[in-house]
Amino acid sequence: MPERPPAFFDGWRLDIDPIWESYNRILFSYRRSEVEKEAYLKRLYRSHFVVFTYSFIDAMTTQILIQKFKFSKSQLSHGSLKSKVGRLDAFSKNAGALAAFHDFWTDDIHTLRTELIHPKRYDHWVSTELDKLDIETLLIRLNLFAVKAHQVSGMEFPYWLTGWNSINSMTSDSASQGIIQSNNSQFKVFLQMCGWLDSRHSSQALESVKDYLVGEEKYKAVVSFLDALGFETQPLPTGVDYSLMPLWSKQWWDRSAMEKLRAFRMSNSPFNRK
Repeated sequence: MPERPPAFFDGWRLDIDPIWESYNRILFSYRRSEVEKEAYLKRLYRSHFVVFTYSFIDAMTTQILIQKFKFSKSQLSHGSLKSKVGRLDAFSKNAGALAAFHDFWTDDIHTLRTELIHPKRYDHWVSTELDKLDIETLLIRLNLFAVKAHQVSGMEFPYWLTGWNSINSMTSDSASQGIIQSNNSQFKVFLQMCGWLDSRHSSQALESVKDYLVGEEKYKAVVSFLDALGFETQPLPTGVDYSLMPLWSKQWWDRSAMEKLRAFRMSNSPFNRK
């Protein structure tokens, strides 16, 4: 019999979706590198960003080619990452997935990743290059590539490319803790709650529209709207007795945001009332 997980088992850490997990690592590394003061740790987070972006692009491109264009795994087991991305453009050159890939995966990034994975130099070159990285710009370029890669097959880009994730409700001492994987339908509901209006669809029907979050124009509009909000974690609900609904947060990696939500859930739980 397999052992039962401990009471505080972090259920969300299971690799439910490797692509989503990979992007979480990328975004986490970016956010931590921006606030980290110690030089060594800052470079460590930046190196994680470089390494995981390659894995993210590879895994996401492979998934799209297999699920939407019926490639077999054996067909995609050989060749460079560039050649794999190029297969996307064969189906829709107007989307510009390969051009967006080149905007992100420059020769400098390629060389840096190679040196991080297979170090051959010992002249502090890597540290210097990591210090020079403009990760904010790189993340924007990576997101645009992901948006265009999904656009090739008419797929919606995943909600988490906006930088927002869902925080678990954490309703009891034994509940799993941390971020959870949500879906685009729930993200559209969140946009409605924040006052997002769309000229093509009524707000009531927005969550059921399947082709809503498609393309660079829509992505930039949604991100601009979210950036203009006056909060980074969805405000705690008011006027309700209790809710299991997770909250959306741009600070999903910050434990204090999780603890704030946990305290609210626990204090408002009907099971804790006498």
